[in-house]
Amino acid sequence: MGLMSDIQSEVAKTRPTSVCRVRRAMSTMTKDEQADLEAALADKTIPATIINKVLISRGFELDRKAEHVQAHRRGACDCAR
Repeated sequence: MGLMSDIQSEVAKTRPTSVCRVRRAMSTMTKDEQADLEAALADKTIPATIINKVLISRGFELDRKAEHVQAHRRGACDCAR
């Protein structure tokens, strides 16, 4: 194996293996629900806490502080990688 191969192998080991919880929720939604959620996420006048509250009420596993929704909005979740 070459040096770059070894480096890439180590990088792969350090990447988180968890899936973004917002993306996980979206994967079980209908196309219309996905579009609604994407629109809500894009609309900065809708607080992340409200989106989070509705998703939790529908049975999705998210944290109570809306950190997953906020990270997804900022592009700081696994989806951005």
